[in-house]
Amino acid sequence: MTPTELKARTFQFSLQSYRLAKPWFKEQETRHVAHQLVRASSSVASNYRAACFGRSRAEFGAKIGVTREEADESAFWTELAQAAHFPADPVLVRAVHLEACELTRIFDASFRTSRGR
Repeated sequence: MTPTELKARTFQFSLQSYRLAKPWFKEQETRHVAHQLVRASSSVASNYRAACFGRSRAEFGAKIGVTREEADESAFWTELAQAAHFPADPVLVRAVHLEACELTRIFDASFRTSRGR
């Protein structure tokens, strides 16, 4: 996957996460999770874009590390929403969760590679 394709993929992940979380902003008891999911998923996209413009390998590695953490955090918030039975389309929740897990694995591999060089 090229950097351009991964930028588009992380952007779509952020957008899907927003669509999932949007109804949760209406209720006080689900609002915190909505904010956290949107923040973490959009951070995946923005930090990956920043990593692509890294001025050094060290800077790239640091940004990819943050991207990995935010993808994993996104997976956490979707797991919490599932476990707490938040009102949501189960297909969308599962899709966002699976994408968060896959992005975590992608960025973890990239992070480990960047540390080995």
